[in-house]
Amino acid sequence: MVQANGILVRDMLPGDEETVVEVLTDAFLGFPPVQIVVGTDSGAKDRLRRLNRLTVAGPRSSRFLVAERDGVLGVLQCSDPPDCFKMDGRQMMSMLRILGPRVVAAIRMFREVGKVHPKTPHRHLSQVAVHPAAQGQGVGSVLMAAYCESCDEDGLPGYLETVAWADPAKPSQQKLYERYGFVVTHESPGGEGWTGLSMTREPGALSGAL
Repeated sequence: MVQANGILVRDMLPGDEETVVEVLTDAFLGFPPVQIVVGTDSGAKDRLRRLNRLTVAGPRSSRFLVAERDGVLGVLQCSDPPDCFKMDGRQMMSMLRILGPRVVAAIRMFREVGKVHPKTPHRHLSQVAVHPAAQGQGVGSVLMAAYCESCDEDGLPGYLETVAWADPAKPSQQKLYERYGFVVTHESPGGEGWTGLSMTREPGALSGAL
């Protein structure tokens, strides 16, 4: 599909699911919006792993791409409306059990995100994750190139949510997304040290550099 720097991007296969769950869990455990949902205590990683398993191994309306080089190094999840936040009843009940009292904060956050979610056709980049051991090796760039290629082929704008750090020294995913033609369209209150961002990309916009 897309290959660069010895990294191949392809669609996820059934045998990839548990590895994908672990990559997502390890990559996002310290991400502030995720911490709102799963907490920061000793059980946070298990809760996040179980949530990821619901999304990856259950009934899916999203597309998952994996980047591999001697194993899966990164994952990208995307979907088109009306499937951006779709869950069936069983998945919803499982999510409620996993989150427990944190579900109130999670619903509040999802409502805020939903207020600025595009109402017009688009391709929602739900998450892009690179295993911590493989970060800085171009994995995220290859995944983004594949995603942007799919948007351009189908004539769809891209959309995503991320954060901006108050500390400019912190690594910023915003810069990666801007390299692929995304621009900030909305800022929302976050937490201590960060602000929520919504970003969009028009079809055929800048495609970055691998």
